[in-house]
Amino acid sequence: MSLDLSADLLMTDLAPIPSLIQRMGRLNRRSVPERPQPPKPALIRALPHGESQVELPYDKAELDKARQWLRGLVERGQALHQRNLAEAFAAYSDAKDYDLATAEERAVFFSGLWRTRPGWTRAEGYTVSVLLEADVRACHERDAQGQPTRDWIRQHEVAMPFRDAVLKWERLGFIRVAPHDAVAYDYNEDTHEGTGAQWKRI
Repeated sequence: MSLDLSADLLMTDLAPIPSLIQRMGRLNRRSVPERPQPPKPALIRALPHGESQVELPYDKAELDKARQWLRGLVERGQALHQRNLAEAFAAYSDAKDYDLATAEERAVFFSGLWRTRPGWTRAEGYTVSVLLEADVRACHERDAQGQPTRDWIRQHEVAMPFRDAVLKWERLGFIRVAPHDAVAYDYNEDTHEGTGAQWKRI
């Protein structure tokens, strides 16, 4: 979820490395070089032993890599920032060559605040937050520059299954805007019924 919050404590089950990086990225987000904050802890819970298919919905190999990655972080014996996570992730990524321009285009997962290893961290089944073109056109809550306000964006962004086509859409700030002919949105805020955002079959 694209939530603009800064947590003091992360507690999560073991997950693949990209998922853990995303969750750790919610810690201490207000710490900046000009106003550094004390480190915040992340508690990663091991999965229970002896239960069948305990790794689902993830793949066992992904979780084995995540365990190795976490051990490497712990062995550093120091407070970490996102760049440390990125460097540690590089050893487990298949991507060999990348550049910052490409990384920025692919960083929709982090709502513009990426500090992780540039490269693909999504696979089929993951979601990305987008704004619907029709909502943006109808927006009446705009800032001095005529752009939808940050609060409005947070209230109107929707999640949809990730596909490469998302990277070609225009951006409003750091959120992609879904063209009307690409996405069907079916959800009623009053009844809480519907399937949300889906790709149109065109």
